[in-house]
Amino acid sequence: MTFRVVRTNQYNQDLGFIHSTNGNHLESPNEGSSIDHQVTIHLHAQNITMFPTNETCCYKGRVGKEVSILEREQQLQRCDNHSLRNTVTLYHNDIDRRISQLVEAKKEHKSTQVALEASHMTIVGLTEIGLQDDNGAPAPFDDKWEEEPEEDPEEERLEDIPIDEGDIVDE
Repeated sequence: MTFRVVRTNQYNQDLGFIHSTNGNHLESPNEGSSIDHQVTIHLHAQNITMFPTNETCCYKGRVGKEVSILEREQQLQRCDNHSLRNTVTLYHNDIDRRISQLVEAKKEHKSTQVALEASHMTIVGLTEIGLQDDNGAPAPFDDKWEEEPEEDPEEERLEDIPIDEGDIVDE
């Protein structure tokens, strides 16, 4: 691969170069050396060469390796970011699952507490009945109904009629 430096005559004259007698290259009036040599020196000063050298090939190889390493690291970082996003999503899902489990456990605890209170009240009532039976007290609710003795129906009729003053009552 060759590089060619092409400059117009006007540009070369502005720089102070003149045509050589043989027409193949330009010469500087001050130094008497060829312009090709001066351009090469100038390009070397700028770390540019007209022709590829072993140094530029090595440099290009190293830069290529660095670029590929950086691209690989960038790809790994993208994968890491994607993996990190997935991990965060998993943690959020796990936290949501645990919260819902806690809510369910709280509801179950409340229903169990209500059932225990009902059982406690039943036990207290049965204990009171048992203590009353031991002391000989009548049970508050027996299935045996005591019937009242019947009275004479005539007496009920007489008692029901009000007696005013001055009325004669036959007894």
